[in-house]
Amino acid sequence: MKARQGKFIGWNGIELVIVIVALIGILGLVAGVAYSINGLTHAHADVVVPVQLLPGQGTPVQTYEPDQVPIAVGGLPDLVRVQGDATQLTLSAWDSTLLEQFFGRADSLVLGLGVAVGAFLLVPLLRSVQSGRPFAAGNATRVGGLAVVVLAVGLGGPFLARIGASLVLHRLGLSGTDAVVTPAGNPSLVPVLLTAALLATLAEAFRRGEQLTADVDGLV
Repeated sequence: MKARQGKFIGWNGIELVIVIVALIGILGLVAGVAYSINGLTHAHADVVVPVQLLPGQGTPVQTYEPDQVPIAVGGLPDLVRVQGDATQLTLSAWDSTLLEQFFGRADSLVLGLGVAVGAFLLVPLLRSVQSGRPFAAGNATRVGGLAVVVLAVGLGGPFLARIGASLVLHRLGLSGTDAVVTPAGNPSLVPVLLTAALLATLAEAFRRGEQLTADVDGLV
């Protein structure tokens, strides 16, 4: 019995996906760049960086904002506070430098650029699928590029945020042996690496599909 062949999304559905992906790419690029540039105009103002408490430091204080719980931490300079929730803490400090503002928002810039590059790679891939040629030349490279984007955003963003936190703590004199906080910004390695591995595997599948397509075309 012949299997029933049906469309999962169709031509119009792919067209809608292309429009959505393109819009997300544009918005990601604009938002990431604008947010970073805005930070550069706020030198000497407040800067927020990810941190974590060292063992034995800090006591949570009840507040009306459970998602932003202030933490009572001794040994902090004036106008410096630590707050956050169960998953992430941030340190806010006044009189920031230009470099601190840049690295403090660099993860958002990396994310915005990653979204834009991802959209740039996805749109032509979707166009070729829409035209019935999913294994067109270049698609394997595009999928491989998406794997690189996932690694760059997932690993590079937190790394730059950690640099920003290190700069702030060093300026405040909180990076010595008696430090009460330390830079955070550790990447979520498991989901990042699994996603990148999946995309790399898909890239290899597309590469072989391209070879088969080229062989078939050569026989015609």
